[in-house]
Amino acid sequence: MPDIIQDCTDRCDTLRHRNILPAQHILDRINYFLNFKHWTLYRLAKESDIPYSSLNNVFLRNTCPTIPTLEKICAGLGISLSEFFSFCENPLHSDKLTAREEELLNAYRLLSVQDKALIEAYLDGLCKTLKRQKDSIHEETNEKQKKTKGRPKQKKQI
Repeated sequence: MPDIIQDCTDRCDTLRHRNILPAQHILDRINYFLNFKHWTLYRLAKESDIPYSSLNNVFLRNTCPTIPTLEKICAGLGISLSEFFSFCENPLHSDKLTAREEELLNAYRLLSVQDKALIEAYLDGLCKTLKRQKDSIHEETNEKQKKTKGRPKQKKQI
């Protein structure tokens, strides 16, 4: 093994033994993004092109995902690895609101506690409905692809 690779491996082992960044911190960060986006682990698996069982096992066993897995997770979330590890910031949060978004937020701030709860419940329901629609479309596409894979190719007649 080349010296530089051995040196990196030794450093990683040292960091792992010191628990500088335990697996739980990584899993908490993933959960933070899931909650922020109102996603399930299943949706993250689909968006990241990772088998759900593999991703679920990482959480069940409380293990740290590998770097290639983290790269796929970040790609699914639409962020970079460096953004993932900048714990002080939320890369999914945008400071650039449109005029309409600012207007809606200001209107929300004027609502009573009960009205805010109603709006939040409506938005949660709407997000779940949109997610179900997207998942349904995704499943239909997968089923069509599976059906076409099983058929023999037809020769074009000239």
